[in-house]
Amino acid sequence: MSGDVDIHSSSYVRELFDRVSSTYGYTNYIASFGFTERWRRQCIDALGVLADGVAGLDLMCGRGETWAQLVRKHPKIGRLTGLDISSAMIAGAAEQARRIAPHRIALLEEDVFASSIAPASADFILSTFGVKTFDDSQLRRLSSEIARILKPGGRFSLIEVSEPKGWFLRPLYMFYLRGCMPVIERLFLGYSYGFAMIGVYVASFGDCGRLQRHLEERGLRCEATKHFYGCASGLVGFKPAGGIAEGGGALPASSTGV
Repeated sequence: MSGDVDIHSSSYVRELFDRVSSTYGYTNYIASFGFTERWRRQCIDALGVLADGVAGLDLMCGRGETWAQLVRKHPKIGRLTGLDISSAMIAGAAEQARRIAPHRIALLEEDVFASSIAPASADFILSTFGVKTFDDSQLRRLSSEIARILKPGGRFSLIEVSEPKGWFLRPLYMFYLRGCMPVIERLFLGYSYGFAMIGVYVASFGDCGRLQRHLEERGLRCEATKHFYGCASGLVGFKPAGGIAEGGGALPASSTGV
């Protein structure tokens, strides 16, 4: 990879996920030993109870890997919009939508930073494994978008593969992401130019700590979650109904999940 390539640019990320889209969920499941599915479920659970008919948004939705679990847990949600920059991911998401809830799921092939989503239009926002490709300036912009799109009182939950802090686990985990995952990809798919980037992005992203600070700076209440000793991290919170929160407002307790 050339040193002058901006791996955080929209064009690079779009091309990368267009390439890996057809096997993204399958390879992720194998390479994570099934943990990605567990973490998606925990991200959905963190939203708490959703009222019937609510409108939701899945940012960086990929192929809609989260929707089956979401609809199973909340069968009476209203409209769900999936947004992704990759045309190949959106094509896969369309197939998933037809299988799960064709009349309730809408799709947008758009950049999250230049989307057509109306202000204060979402009762909840969900994102699973969609933020690690963002640099700090993009995380600030994402925070502004979440604050803009959520209705007052609306909730959000996101989860991302992260860099654990432990002196023993961290080097092993990062070696696995950067060294072993490309080998798994090559064995199963015959190439290794997509998933090799996951370790690079995770090393740059770290965990959800920076995003938490940006969300809080925009007046959102936010708490962190940690999963499997920090191999994934998440954020759950809400947009206060009366503006910037100063104390109050109940959130689920911070948790460490596996």
